[in-house]
Amino acid sequence: MRKTSVCLGTIRNRALSKHGSARKAHSAQQLLSHSQENVLVDWIILLSETGHSIGKEALRRKAELICGQTPGETWVYHCYKLGLTL
Repeated sequence: MRKTSVCLGTIRNRALSKHGSARKAHSAQQLLSHSQENVLVDWIILLSETGHSIGKEALRRKAELICGQTPGETWVYHCYKLGLTL
């Protein structure tokens, strides 16, 4: 059996569907929805395949065009930290 730092009550509550994951709980706080994030990732992949690099400002502008909200100054770093998967 694997040891974990998660409280037994949390594991039980998740198994009983009393509450979801932390990621799901914070989804309303995310700038991009899952489908918008996929659009952004597809755009990054397209640029990569055509040999174009993308800077932080261009990434922020594209995210703003997709969702209609201006990302914060540290938004790009949080994407990397949280693992915006390409």
